[in-house]
Amino acid sequence: MTTPIVIVFAYRNRETTRISKSLQSLATQTNANFRVVFVDYGSEVDFATSAKQVVSEYSFVEYHYLPYQKQP
Repeated sequence: MTTPIVIVFAYRNRETTRISKSLQSLATQTNANFRVVFVDYGSEVDFATSAKQVVSEYSFVEYHYLPYQKQP
């Protein structure tokens, strides 16, 4: 088995439709030898809650929240 591709998504305070479209596109790929590391770097609570909910629908995604309040 080959080493999987790791895709890193950096996110902060954006609408969840962007997340859904991106992850749905990945879910339909014929080559599933990848995983996604989703890094939320300091979103406001409402955005972070919504993002985590969308991300949880995809088994190939790991969600990480980093509590930055300014630019990392």
